[in-house]
Amino acid sequence: MKQKVYFPLVVILIALLGSLLLVVTFKYDFSFLKKEGKEQQQEHQEEIDTSNWNTYRNEKYGFEIKYPENWGHTVINLDTLK
Repeated sequence: MKQKVYFPLVVILIALLGSLLLVVTFKYDFSFLKKEGKEQQQEHQEEIDTSNWNTYRNEKYGFEIKYPENWGHTVINLDTLK
């Protein structure tokens, strides 16, 4: 009879401890990593002058992309990759 009472209590206790572990992990560990990542991004971020870049506009899909003048493209024949 005692085993029948203890089993649900043990399952509930394990579930509560697991939930507590997840909450603590997500709240503290990941927030710490995010702060560190933002600081590193700000340190390594440099200003890029895009004033003389070309702009590609696609009216059909409603977007535009700026790209440097020295960018090019390469056509790849998919038949040669097989």
